[in-house]
Amino acid sequence: MQNEDFADDLLRGISGISQFIGEPERRTYYLAETKKIPAFKMGKLWMARKSRLRQHYAELEAKHVEAEPCVVIAPTCHPGK
Repeated sequence: MQNEDFADDLLRGISGISQFIGEPERRTYYLAETKKIPAFKMGKLWMARKSRLRQHYAELEAKHVEAEPCVVIAPTCHPGK
């Protein structure tokens, strides 16, 4: 990864991470502190990589889809109507 690509991939601060994942800052801080999202600290500053967050959410989605098969509900049949 080139230096410019790396800089573009990096999110700095809870504010930047929360905007990227679409969660409130308080919830994002909780997710980072409890290691529910791939974020790390550089000193006191939380950071995350966009590419890693995308991968993380894609993996969560894949697990959910595998665990919860789709159920197709047929419309109710009303003969004679």
